[in-house]
Amino acid sequence: ASGSRAADTAAARREEEGFSWSPPGGWNRTERSPGDISYSPKDGTIELSASQGRTTEDLLTHWQRFERDYQGRPGYRKQRLERTTFAGNPAVIWEYAFLQGGRPGHGQQLGFTRGGRTYQLSVWYLDPVRATALDVYSRAEDSFRIR
Repeated sequence: ASGSRAADTAAARREEEGFSWSPPGGWNRTERSPGDISYSPKDGTIELSASQGRTTEDLLTHWQRFERDYQGRPGYRKQRLERTTFAGNPAVIWEYAFLQGGRPGHGQQLGFTRGGRTYQLSVWYLDPVRATALDVYSRAEDSFRIR
């Protein structure tokens, strides 16, 4: 699949608003705002996203409220939503299953707050490309730095 070939090529380090990272090379870039960027292969089977913003609310509380809204969606099943750490910062991880056009997929989102800003790194993928998606996500997570 195009997704696995594209994942073999890391892009140059990208400086975004509030963070830097090394997203996959050769993928389509979408900038929702200067601090909210996503990448996907041409076949659309994976979406990798990184963002930053502000919040005054505890991140776990915020995501628990958001997760309640997902509970009625087709195929949604929470796998975990809990506190963790990322790069020495208190963090939250949310993993879940869903259906996209009747096809099974998964999402994994990692968020943390530092200095009054919230950062999030996420991946959504269809199950047949799981290994590629998790490899791309792992590389992005390893390269993620606050600016």
